[in-house]
Amino acid sequence: MSITVKMSDGTLSGSIVQRLSINIPSDTTTARQLIEQRITQEVTLFKSGKKQSHFNGVMIPTPKEMELNSHQYANIDVQVQCQQAIHAFSHNGFFLLVDDHQITELDTEFQVSSLSTIQFIKLVPLVGG
Repeated sequence: MSITVKMSDGTLSGSIVQRLSINIPSDTTTARQLIEQRITQEVTLFKSGKKQSHFNGVMIPTPKEMELNSHQYANIDVQVQCQQAIHAFSHNGFFLLVDDHQITELDTEFQVSSLSTIQFIKLVPLVGG
């Protein structure tokens, strides 16, 4: 059963940088799956031209992608972006809060619903942050 969940990107000071909704395949998920689904949808939106030209989210284009694609990021590699975001999560680049509970393990399953609050809290400024 696919559900739509609302996410926000925030800072330690409590500022909300952006809000977005993503579709996830099931109400049982993991941090890894949330991150991968979010990155995949962000890349799809950027490639379709439906997002602004500067990036303000979890995904960080590699220097080579930025050089080759300027602000269009047309050839972004989803797998590379997922690996970078998972690495950032694993090395405390950002916190993941689900319904005000911190998720610390990549592969531990937890429940979400369409009413869940999912927050990516950046610890260091990322691209556009």
